[in-house]
Formats: sequence, C-alpha cells, structure tokens
Amino acid sequence: MGIAELLLILVVAVCVIKPKQLPTLVKQAAKLFNGAKGLKDSVQQQLDDELKLDMLEKNEKKAAKADEQYQQKNDQ
Repeated sequence: MGIAELLLILVVAVCVIKPKQLPTLVKQAAKLFNGAKGLKDSVQQQLDDELKLDMLEKNEKKAAKADEQYQQKNDQ
C-alpha cells in the first residue's frame, strides 16, 4: 500500500470518524495488522516445514531405492 492510499484512508477516516476516536482506532488497527502478520508468518513457517519434510521423505525413498539397487548389483 502506497503513501497515496494511506493518505486517502486517513482523510476518509477523519471525515467519517470523530477525531477523538481516531487514535484508539489506529491502535486497534495496528494490533489487528500485527496479529495478521504474526498469523501469516506462522502459516508460512508451517508450510516451509511441511515442504522440507516432504522433500526429506522423497530423498529418503530415493536413497532407499538406490541402496536396494546397489545391494542387488553386489549380490550378483
């Protein structure tokens, strides 16, 4: 969001909301934004962890298959 959008939101907020209530609403909006950011970071971390786990499982299967093929060649 750019400066122009923020200024527009501020102007609309001042027109719609009483100026005395504005600081309280800004604090609430900041808390909401920080909470949403924390949630986004948490979800991103969980997705990254799941992708890493999936990659590890795939690599483990490849390694087991390669080991099995190696053992079969050496048994002959």
